[in-house]
Amino acid sequence: MKLGEKQKLIITKEVDFGVYLAERPQDRQTVLLPAKQVPKDAAIGDEVEVFLYKDSKDRLIATTREPYLAMGGFAALKVMEANDIGAFLDWGLENCERFSKLYSQQLCQGFYPALFWQLAGL
Repeated sequence: MKLGEKQKLIITKEVDFGVYLAERPQDRQTVLLPAKQVPKDAAIGDEVEVFLYKDSKDRLIATTREPYLAMGGFAALKVMEANDIGAFLDWGLENCERFSKLYSQQLCQGFYPALFWQLAGL
């Protein structure tokens, strides 16, 4: 499984809150795809295209949503909030990604067209 990239994974287990995905059915390493993201009529053994990222608790999670950028990519992102711990950028997924505190003093809320952020790690 590749963090920060789109990939096709296999549904290996169904639970009330979603499904677990793996590269191969026998793999022990799995990732959760939340119930609201599971395609209609999906079943164990089906392949699903997902993007992997870390949630606010630093857990690996899958989504069927399309982020504004992937690992190694560049994009102009909207600053949603800037505070003492950094700036939070909208990258198209449910949580905003925290941008380095070093740059937060240069940012203000709203679109900052000169900023191009490279996703180097989540």
